[in-house]
Amino acid sequence: MAVADSIHPSQPAGPYTGPNDDDPLTEGELSILLAIPRAAKSSPNSTLFRLPLGPDPALGWIDVTCAEAHSIISRLSATWETRLSKLLQEQSGGACKSVGPGTTICMLVQPSAHALFHQLAFWALGCTVHYLSLMVGDDNVDSLLSQSGGKVALCSGLDPKFLAERRARFQGEILELPEEEQPHRLAQIEKQGQGPPPPPWPAPRRPTPMLILQSSATTGIPKLLKYSLYYYTLGLAFNCQSYLALAHPSNPKAKNPYTHPRLTFSPPYWQSFYRTFFVHLLTATPLAFAHIPDVLKLTSEHFITWAQGLDVGATASYVRFVRDVVSWGTHTEFLQSLFTIGISGTPVDEAACEMFIKYNLRVTNLFGESELGRLLFAGRAPLRHLKPFADVPPPIPVPIAAPEPDGSRRVQLWYTISTSPVLAHLHAKGGVPFNFEPFPGEGPYHGEPAINQGDIFRETYAPSSITGGNELVYIHLGRTNDLIRVVTEDAEDISAAIVEAQLWSSIETRLKTSPWRLEAIQVFGDNCPCTSLVVQLAWSGHDRPSLEGKLGEEMWKELCNGVDETNEQLELGYRLKIHSGKRMLVISPEGHAHGPGAELLVGKNGLRVTHKYSLQRWKNVRIFQPWLDGLDYSEP
Repeated sequence: MAVADSIHPSQPAGPYTGPNDDDPLTEGELSILLAIPRAAKSSPNSTLFRLPLGPDPALGWIDVTCAEAHSIISRLSATWETRLSKLLQEQSGGACKSVGPGTTICMLVQPSAHALFHQLAFWALGCTVHYLSLMVGDDNVDSLLSQSGGKVALCSGLDPKFLAERRARFQGEILELPEEEQPHRLAQIEKQGQGPPPPPWPAPRRPTPMLILQSSATTGIPKLLKYSLYYYTLGLAFNCQSYLALAHPSNPKAKNPYTHPRLTFSPPYWQSFYRTFFVHLLTATPLAFAHIPDVLKLTSEHFITWAQGLDVGATASYVRFVRDVVSWGTHTEFLQSLFTIGISGTPVDEAACEMFIKYNLRVTNLFGESELGRLLFAGRAPLRHLKPFADVPPPIPVPIAAPEPDGSRRVQLWYTISTSPVLAHLHAKGGVPFNFEPFPGEGPYHGEPAINQGDIFRETYAPSSITGGNELVYIHLGRTNDLIRVVTEDAEDISAAIVEAQLWSSIETRLKTSPWRLEAIQVFGDNCPCTSLVVQLAWSGHDRPSLEGKLGEEMWKELCNGVDETNEQLELGYRLKIHSGKRMLVISPEGHAHGPGAELLVGKNGLRVTHKYSLQRWKNVRIFQPWLDGLDYSEP
């Protein structure tokens, strides 16, 4: 395994920011571009990919070995180099002489894993791959296609009307992926020996950039994000070593990274997909894919059905999915057999932590799966105690309040171009629109270009189960935009995220024997006389009763009791506590709403969340503004 580059020998001061486009490929870059041929030579019979045979796990899967993947991708590279050369020469009137660095191929594929081998083939040719998410909306798709500069788009699984509209607006050629080139079909053809002998693997060339993605559009218009090949080498060796270390040290019969695949639900238009993907390419360990056309419709049932159906040994998921499955009590043994369950995207509350400990689940809490890469983690209980990764300098804490009596303090974590190799690279090369600010803290980094992501942590010392002493940890409290300030004579504020986490725990306990489950909770109150609450319920996933989504009086009382319990537990003040009788709204399935002012919301949209199930607070304020305006604020 090649170690990814991090320091340039001829540059004594400051972090190395990466090679220029015309520099020789670094060893770290080669380790990615040549991962498949190297694995085919060293581990030809090891499974690299597990692919579903259709949209139902019951249809089975097909495994692709390293040698088979090498043959498939080599063939696709040769086939598509010929196709693209002819097409681009026709488009350019002969001006385009070759396919490679500078050639951008756009991907509009559902399910997105259908272009798995093509993406690797285009990279082998040195092409840039632009993966688009269709969830950003039709107009944004057209705009992003235009901005990327690609003249060829590959599509699969699209609605015919949507495809016709894109063809009418795209200044290039949109090609449909042939059915025989879907990944499981290519694998079947390879195993049957029906394909021609594979040509040699193309000589490695640096794609410039390697990958184009887009921001999620949850807080505004999506922007193109351009990532270099070198970007993906940063921290990759450490990620590989960490993954292989998850094998059980004393039980050779247990599932491990070599015997059972890790299942990913992340689509290739999310940045988090690639940190997992490249680990498996470089370690030649199996990675499994689910057939999920729309990741926004992924449910807890999908999660466990695919994990069991593909017989995986590890997976990545959201907290709510694992918590739901554990609460059902029917799949606990399978979850206990997994050698790791990675959770990210949303904070982990105390109730979930206790549940994972009780059932002895091997959970890793990952914080910061973003443009900056993985930032903090907790690999063992307590899972809310986050620590920096060992292979990079730690972030710099900047206090935002006076220390507490126990010595802990509230801080924001800052990353500067001197302390973050990833940030140094992105600052020097561009491609990702960060809002850099001068570092506000004292010391040698004062005034240096830096960023913080708007998160607030409690910095404290806690006992270490490894060293026996105390270690510095960070407990995520919320984001700056979680802060609610109610309008009183003496303005009071509170983190809505803290209240919501406690509410979630209190209410979820009361729903265990009901047909409901929590879908979302949001506390409102910014610039209001006092706080209010919206609780959103969904069916639990089991047998749906014939209630037409309506709450009974007993269930309403239980929810009110959960709110009152939270008020007491958090000792919320006069105007910060939630009056469940006057300012609580419950939204249940089938468009029903319950509580004061419910008539304003019947049949309307409920709380909006991102693809990571975090609240879109500003959108929800707009949706619920008529309800908020009509509330009785006379008695807190």
